[in-house]
Amino acid sequence: MLVPESFRVAHLAHRERFRRSAHARPMGAGLELRGRRKDGAEFPAEISLSPWGYQGRECVICMVREITEHKRIRDFSEGALRSVEEERQRIARELHDDTAQRLATLMVSVRLLSLEKDESKRARGFVELREQILEAAEGVKRIARA
Repeated sequence: MLVPESFRVAHLAHRERFRRSAHARPMGAGLELRGRRKDGAEFPAEISLSPWGYQGRECVICMVREITEHKRIRDFSEGALRSVEEERQRIARELHDDTAQRLATLMVSVRLLSLEKDESKRARGFVELREQILEAAEGVKRIARA
């Protein structure tokens, strides 16, 4: 009754295999199990099996737990982690593509200015360099705010 129709054939084989080598274990480890309600609706489930001897008979205690809410929270958490990782990668790309390129350009500009002999050109170059550094700092602030 608890096994959805789409799983019944496979379930019979699993049940027979368990009967031959009964031991306490979670059922379907690593699989997404489904249960069936009285009205026929399916639900995600965790199922545990425990063999039990009763009055000389071999029995199995089966615990079925609906995990709809647990699954919803797990799916939400996985989505949140995926979002965090995507954001981390986006920031890394921006830092590499924008900030690292700007800093490399600034390093070249500093090197060229250090070789400049004309004082007026050097002074203008430092004013331009200062503006470029401010733009780079604004870019880092923008990335941090985003």
